[in-house]
Amino acid sequence: CLEDKHRSVCWRREACGCWGCLEDLYMQYKTCLDSGKLASCVCNKPLSEEELSCFLELYMAYKTTCSAHKDPRKSMDLFKDIQTMTKKQEKVYLAMGLNTISKRVQCPGVDCPVVVVREANFSQVIVCHGCKTEYCSLCRSQPYHHTIDCHQVPDVRAQYTQWVTQDREAYLGVMALISSEYKKKLEEFNKQKLRHDKEKDRITSLIKQFEKDEKWKARHCRHCPKCSRIVEKIDGCDAMICGKNYHGGGKQNGCGAKFNWSSASRYRAGKAKQKRLNFDKIRPEKELDKWVELDGEPMKCELCKDQIMGIRLQCVNCPYFNICATCEPGAMEHQEKPESHRENHVFQIFT
Repeated sequence: CLEDKHRSVCWRREACGCWGCLEDLYMQYKTCLDSGKLASCVCNKPLSEEELSCFLELYMAYKTTCSAHKDPRKSMDLFKDIQTMTKKQEKVYLAMGLNTISKRVQCPGVDCPVVVVREANFSQVIVCHGCKTEYCSLCRSQPYHHTIDCHQVPDVRAQYTQWVTQDREAYLGVMALISSEYKKKLEEFNKQKLRHDKEKDRITSLIKQFEKDEKWKARHCRHCPKCSRIVEKIDGCDAMICGKNYHGGGKQNGCGAKFNWSSASRYRAGKAKQKRLNFDKIRPEKELDKWVELDGEPMKCELCKDQIMGIRLQCVNCPYFNICATCEPGAMEHQEKPESHRENHVFQIFT
């Protein structure tokens, strides 16, 4: 502030020699922490946790001696502000430490700060101890996909969207021509059109979110020229190292190849493939083939307990959950029952 100050209201940092009045330094450090950065001097060298703690103790002592802060309520407010600054500094240091850990995984839960370390380079199920979100250790899809690989998730979601929005009703209509049970299910299906329309909207949103994520990656990400890993440039120059920050820190999985961001190939947004089911509309009786387990025993529907005939639907988010096409429209109902199914789970369809 360039004003003459008594030494008792100034603070000099021994590590770099920077100094200033307590009020200005306090506001400078607070601004840094509020923006998610470490508290730093005018020379941009961050304070250690010990240095910040020492400064805040001095600032607290100075303010409590001022007449303006002899009011206990004002002193308590200041104490809370200082506690908040200390926690923010610790949070930034923690984030910096986590950035140096290889195989770290950020929980995809909304506003969840939990980070875990992946134990291996293959897909594993993780249940966040903070928000209880279940997700994949590699692709971070939630819930975890037990029965398929990471690269299959978009297409399976698209296939199930196609089933819910179009193929399910068409299939029930075809099968109702030869089966009284399917005819009954079709009648029940038509009576609950409003509920099924809401389900269509929900399942369609999964595809829209995937496409939105892909468009974001197409705008912000490129491929490493050596290993084709997807990389993102946060800031700085175009010099890149696959798997870590060019000037150190931020270590992640990567091959370590050095390359120029401008010359790297752009990420191309993927599009989930929606395929119509190829059931025989001319001879629907062919769709009544019965499913059997590997040991030759009948494969039974988890809901009606009868042997599955025709289309089989297997939940990709459960270790083992197979149902028949007649039970699938109501699979999400009565979720408080043991045989119920979660709304955000997706089925893979087998014909």
